[in-house]
Amino acid sequence: MNTLKSAFWDYPEFADEKHLRRILEENRTLEDRRMYYWIMRRFLEHGRAVDAMRFFSIQEIAAHLSLLRLTKYTSTKWQRLVEVYRAA
Repeated sequence: MNTLKSAFWDYPEFADEKHLRRILEENRTLEDRRMYYWIMRRFLEHGRAVDAMRFFSIQEIAAHLSLLRLTKYTSTKWQRLVEVYRAA
């Protein structure tokens, strides 16, 4: 089962893990990181936490939470996950 489809049901090209990793690597260090943030936001809002953490470290997520314009529910959930995983 391809769990990436939960985050990218409407963008099938992003459900290909190799393609998604390549896009992230290309955009992770750019000055204009809109694509990188968009992908992270899709994971945090619609994907499973375990899948998000396959592509982003907990430090990356923590560093960008305030920039992602997440829903209140998702923001609260990820703030708690950051606290828990940093303490582990």
